Amino acid sequence: MPPPNLKSVTMRYNFEIRKDKVSKIGLAPIRLVVKHEKVRIRKNLEVRSAIENWDPENELIMFDKRHPFQKEYREWNKVLIETKEKVESIFEFFKYNDIQFNETQFLQRFEDNETNIAVDFFDAFNEFISVSKLTLAESSIKKFVTTRNKLIQFKSFTKYPIRFDTINNKFEEAFMDYCFNENGHINNYYSRLIAVLKNFMRWSKKRGYHNNSEFAEFKRFENEVEVIRLSYEELMHLFTFDFKNKALERSRDMFCFGAFTSLRHCDVSSVAEASFEGKFINITLMKTKTTNHLVPRTAPLEQLLAKYKGTIYEPIPKITSQKLNKNLKVCCEMLGWNEKVVLTRYRGAIPVKRQFLRHELVTSHVMRKTFISVSLELNIPERVVKAISNHKDERSFRRYVKLNGNYLYDEMTKWNKEVI
Repeated sequence: MPPPNLKSVTMRYNFEIRKDKVSKIGLAPIRLVVKHEKVRIRKNLEVRSAIENWDPENELIMFDKRHPFQKEYREWNKVLIETKEKVESIFEFFKYNDIQFNETQFLQRFEDNETNIAVDFFDAFNEFISVSKLTLAESSIKKFVTTRNKLIQFKSFTKYPIRFDTINNKFEEAFMDYCFNENGHINNYYSRLIAVLKNFMRWSKKRGYHNNSEFAEFKRFENEVEVIRLSYEELMHLFTFDFKNKALERSRDMFCFGAFTSLRHCDVSSVAEASFEGKFINITLMKTKTTNHLVPRTAPLEQLLAKYKGTIYEPIPKITSQKLNKNLKVCCEMLGWNEKVVLTRYRGAIPVKRQFLRHELVTSHVMRKTFISVSLELNIPERVVKAISNHKDERSFRRYVKLNGNYLYDEMTKWNKEVI
């Protein structure tokens, strides 16, 4: 079924013989002329005809079996018939998808021999992923792939017909039910899927693949989540502890390097490519493509750099995220961080509580959160912390901040003056 409220589209085409281009053997070229409002497209075809054999009413070459070019005429008539079918299919594409006729897209589909009336949703999604690889970080591409795969699974499970014109309120309700009730996903995960879907729908709309705007109203259900971080004392305890195990030490040191610099795991892994310029590390950040990002070389950071100088690990050990997280949990358990922590997430309006031991929650993601929170507690100006963490907007920055309870209490004791 075509989408509702189609625009009135007046598209016409015809074939014309070029009487001014007759060859020495008496054949004139035939060209396709496509018209829509002020747009006029002329496309030369590999078709020739003698002027007297051209039938302008039926737009075919008329001939008999005795004609010297009867073999060529037969093939050229096939080209004309196939071209008619192709043009009419492309016209239907514009009508079906309620897209304004444009020369670029007409010629692209004509040259590609594209005959499908509707742009396939998942073919376009694959194109979106492929194009995004040119400019976006690998982590973003993984989110796009995850969303595409989730939509494929949704389509297979529910039999919902996913097309550009069906991404509407009915889809939103069905997809939400599938994510929450069938898969048990929490709100923030669902919101990430919707964010990618809306991004893709905007991209494909700009490309002229559809004219659907209902997706813009889709709601995201993001909830504040607990920030897992280390206090300054905990970070220093971890930093100075003798684990008597070189593999654990190297994992600890890579984590501390991130906690002292606010660098992500991917940037710590590539820090060997950075420039060490006096008091700073000059690095290009992988996720944001930020160049000449300066990280001050603080005293604990200098200790780490000195430790690995001249070794095969210089400037800092490089460990995969999976291995690092596994070793960090062992390190933190050895430090006795075994208190119970309850995390609350939401599935729709329903709270979902899970209990962990604290050492189970320390991962490479805790590095940046620790840097930001501890830096603020050390009274380093927020603008300086933001500059080093490379946060551009307040909302994303705040997601990394959790101030220590003792720090908050000590700061609030400034109210404890004698009441006059």
